[in-house]
Amino acid sequence: MSPTLTASASQLNTLIYLFAHLCYAASMVFFFSRTLTTRFSVKRPFLRSLPFLGILLLYTGFTGDAQSPFFKVIFYCTSLAASIFLYKARFWRRLGNYFFIVICLGIVEFVMGLLYYPLMFLLQQEVHSAADPVVPKDDPVDLLIFIGLPIVMQILLMPFFIRLWQTVVQYINLKILIQLVLATSLSGSGVLYVFPQFMGKIGWIFVFLGTLLSILLFFRGIHQIRMSFHLHQKEKEMFYKNLDNYKAVKERNLHLRRQSHDIAGHLQTISYLLTEGKTVEAQKYIRELLKIL
Repeated sequence: MSPTLTASASQLNTLIYLFAHLCYAASMVFFFSRTLTTRFSVKRPFLRSLPFLGILLLYTGFTGDAQSPFFKVIFYCTSLAASIFLYKARFWRRLGNYFFIVICLGIVEFVMGLLYYPLMFLLQQEVHSAADPVVPKDDPVDLLIFIGLPIVMQILLMPFFIRLWQTVVQYINLKILIQLVLATSLSGSGVLYVFPQFMGKIGWIFVFLGTLLSILLFFRGIHQIRMSFHLHQKEKEMFYKNLDNYKAVKERNLHLRRQSHDIAGHLQTISYLLTEGKTVEAQKYIRELLKIL
């Protein structure tokens, strides 16, 4: 392949990667617009978020880079900046919202990447991936298909992610969610490799420390989930125990009220007999009542 064709293919690959990241970022800011409360001065937050994506266009236009670890850092920072400047929420809620959509879209991307090769095999398409067994870089068309599948699936699943956040996720312990997502992001997104890119061999020390930190955060999050689960079980047991006690007290009070009502009726009967001068009948009634009690 001539140098001209090689440069052209490289440029196409860069454009495809840039397109994928822009779609990814657009999905994130759309999720923010449906799950976070906007600031008072912000109208049409999704459209207001799109200029933040222009930072990616400017960076790629000046550097020609759309794949490096530093590009990924800029990518995550731009979407986070849109969440910070356009929406109002508590810190942990905002951060949990951000990491939730990051991990959801990442899972879709990972799963669809795994399904790419079986799909190509079923369609009897030739797969060009000699240089990389995961991402097909040799042919821009294959790369576009490889990247386009997750984008389509992310768009289709976005209403489900929004509904899941609104009904379930926002009510759980977001600090634990942030720990787990941060752990997987540090080790799986490739962001840590920005250190060797700028610092050389010394940067690998930071990669090791970041990976170790992600492992510790992950297992700490799992431990907190287990503790939270046991605490929930204890609270559930205590709730049902208190509920049983409440039912017992309620039943006892109803029984006492019935007794009070019956006694009041008997006393009224005795009072009536005595008022009418029927002393013998009153004494007989009292003896019968004592037998019942």
